[in-house]
Amino acid sequence: LGRGVYFFHDDKELAINWAIYKRGASSGKIEVLECKIRTLHDKVLDIVDPKSEQSKRVNRVKEEFLQA
Repeated sequence: LGRGVYFFHDDKELAINWAIYKRGASSGKIEVLECKIRTLHDKVLDIVDPKSEQSKRVNRVKEEFLQA
């Protein structure tokens, strides 16, 4: 994944581990914000499940971009 903001649904530990992976354990203090976000389900890009239609669509677009 690239630069940006990432949201982890009900998994603070995963968010902390992702931050450590991206920044490195020795890069200093890591902060994870916890909040409740309300939005319409069809406005969320959920690529957690690699077999989901959204994940497949993201992978197709990525492959087309890399081949261009």
